[in-house]
This record gives sequence, structure tokens and C-alpha cells, in this order.
Amino acid sequence: MSSEVPSVDAGLPHVQIQRLSGFRGQEDWGRWTLGKVATAGLTARQSQLATIHLKFSLPYPQQLLNLALNDIPLGKFESARSHQLYDISLLARLKAGDNTISLLTNKSNLSPGLKLFAPEDLTDMAVSLNEMTFSGIQPFTHSSAGLLYGASKMDYPAVYLLVPGGQVDLLSQINGSQVLKYRLLSATDGQTFEFRLDDQPLQRVRAERRGTLVSGNLTLELDGKLHHLSVTATSGMQQTIRVQDSVQRLEAINGPVPYYIQELRLFPQGKWTAVEKPLAGLGVLLCLLGLFAFLFGFRPSSQPSSSSAL
Repeated sequence: MSSEVPSVDAGLPHVQIQRLSGFRGQEDWGRWTLGKVATAGLTARQSQLATIHLKFSLPYPQQLLNLALNDIPLGKFESARSHQLYDISLLARLKAGDNTISLLTNKSNLSPGLKLFAPEDLTDMAVSLNEMTFSGIQPFTHSSAGLLYGASKMDYPAVYLLVPGGQVDLLSQINGSQVLKYRLLSATDGQTFEFRLDDQPLQRVRAERRGTLVSGNLTLELDGKLHHLSVTATSGMQQTIRVQDSVQRLEAINGPVPYYIQELRLFPQGKWTAVEKPLAGLGVLLCLLGLFAFLFGFRPSSQPSSSSAL
């Protein structure tokens, strides 16, 4: 696989990057986008599902980034602090022929009225892309765990993933009874989570209060074909009076997002035996200890503000 940004790996045959606009030259860590709009053009021999993996940071606080493929939104991100890092995989459908992925942001190094985040470099840098890779899909199978599309890793705490677009997607290629185990943290009052299989509703669960950890198991009968699972959260109701709570601490580091994931995975029905349950309990205890340290002892470290930090 090429180290270029963007790149296409061997798991996505007959797809090529043909043109770039709004990208600075390749550096050893990745590449900058320039100005408010950057686009990458791809050609695909046939229509197919693909994985777009991105690792990037936004150098300005409250900077927005909108991603789209062929004018169809893929994700929206907003930074809470400077140089906030995102690490996320997105599910996209490439059409046969020409495709365009676009990155649109509202701030850049030379934006009028804004302080230069890199005064020593007077180019119009906007988004630092450590990785932007187009690859084949990664479904859950009997032998390997698939990707959680739309869920981004967090700097801290590691017990959560954030869902900036409000929806996470899973692909399954498993035959037999499976259990979808979920532990989801609500970010608003009255938030509803909807589970869908191949766009057909399966179940809805509601969190009455912001900061509620909604958990449960959902049994699925699968036939070995490729199936699409999704979990979507409604916006709910914003608090009229903001109180100090766990979600507020998360938002201070990562910005506001629709909801968070503590656990979301598929495993065979009946897998959790009496021997495995104590180990699961230990895992939960370790997660709770990490969360306790986050809530009562964590202070986010300062981030470098120059391009050389990346």
C-alpha cells in the first residue's frame, strides 16, 4: 500500500486516484489541504462499497469539516480545541466511472480576521491529513471482527468511541445466530437509538436523561450473506440548564457529538460461558476505573499549535 495521502490499497481493485485539487505536497507525516475546499477524484471500474479511512486534525478550535462523496454527505466534524485528532472509517458507495470526495472547512491559516495558527508558514493550510486511504470493506465474519464505520477513536478516555455523524454502521457476513451487544452513552435528554438491519427497523431504545448508558443484547439470525447493520440516534432535547456531568467533560475535550459508544460488537449466541463471565466482569471494572480517573482526575494536556507538531 502506498504511503501517499490519499491512497488506494490492494483491497480495492480497479480503483485509481486521477486528480487532486486543494492539496499541498506530500510530507513525511502526511499532507495539508489548502483553502476551504479540497477534492480528490477517483475512477472505479464498477459500483462497489468501499472503506474510507481518515486520520486527520483540525488546527483551529470550533473548526468544521464536512466530507462528501459525489455530493452525498459522509460525515461532519467540529473541533473543540486546536489540533484535535480524528481517527475514523467511513462506509461509502463508489459508482462506476468518476467519483469525487470533497473536504469543506470553514477556517484556514489565511482566513481573514483569524490569528494565524502557523505564522511561520504563510500558505493557506486548513486540515492536516495523516492518512486518507480507500480500501475494501471489512465485515464481521466468524474469524475476524469488522469495522465500526462512523465511530472515531478518542484521545481520552479510551473506554469510549465518539459518533460525530450520529450513526454507526456494521457489515456482517456471518451464518447463524449472533448477538449484537451494545453499550451506548446518550448525549441529550430523551434520546432514542434505533437499530436497523438492511434498512429495516429492528428495535428502538430510549434514554430519558443525558449521560444514560443504554445497554442490552439484540439477537440476529444471519444467513452468511452481506448484511448492513446501523445504529442511529435522534437529536433528543438539549438541557435548558447545563450541569456538570460526564458528558460535559467529554464535550470539553472532543466537542459536542450526538452520542458515544462504550461497546458495540457481534458475537455468536451462547459464547459467554460461566468461565468467560468473570473475565467480562473484570473488563467492566477496568473500564469503570478508567472512567472514574477521567471524571475526577483528568486535565487535558495542551496541544502544539504549529504545523511542525504534526
